Amino acid sequence: MAVASTNTTLVRDTVSILAGDAATANTNDLAEIFTITPTKGVDKMIISIAVANTNGTVAASLGAGAGYWPSKALAWNCVQNVTSHMHVSDIARFLTAAGTILLTLTPAAGKKLLTDHTAVVEVIELP
Repeated sequence: MAVASTNTTLVRDTVSILAGDAATANTNDLAEIFTITPTKGVDKMIISIAVANTNGTVAASLGAGAGYWPSKALAWNCVQNVTSHMHVSDIARFLTAAGTILLTLTPAAGKKLLTDHTAVVEVIELP
């Protein structure tokens, strides 16, 4: 399953409403990919992942890039009942040939991203 992420660009001195994209994977142990299309500079992105329910930790990872400056995948854990924020310092390292970034969320063992974790991804681009 795949979800196209909605980016929110912050505006200086203005309140911004973030656009959250909920996980749709409703099968035990099924990972889901969120496709992010950057529109700003190399260090202008924050990815927020909310895990609302108390059903364990969700694993998150950004896929390795395929562009001129590829990297290894970047992985971290998003704990339950918390919103985790990752400042992506050099988005070029994670860009695919199509110019997107692939964020994969993997639920805790035996759990579902949609119903057990209620996982939501927000992509914030800085001015």
